[in-house]
Amino acid sequence: MITLSNNPIGFVQYYETDKAPVGIWSKEPLGTVGIDYLIGEEAFLHKGFGSTIIKNTVVLIRKTEKYEYIVADPDLKNIASVTVLVNNGFIKQKNGLYKLKLKYL
Repeated sequence: MITLSNNPIGFVQYYETDKAPVGIWSKEPLGTVGIDYLIGEEAFLHKGFGSTIIKNTVVLIRKTEKYEYIVADPDLKNIASVTVLVNNGFIKQKNGLYKLKLKYL
């Protein structure tokens, strides 16, 4: 749950794609996690929260040092969501997923 001043405004989750129900992500290699996210309150759209959510989620996943890739499958009509992913380093794949390769030092 994502909150702002103790008020829920959205959510984010991540999951191992090999343990998730069958979907576009099912053929991703082991070590891949998928993310889902949304901002449910219209008043908080287009204010930079999406970018913060994605940045913080990537940091959280990277800290586990368990995963190599993160994928997302945004609604392509949601230009703001696609833009947030691209601005955070995700690259559109041939299968339609947006993928980020995690790098560890």
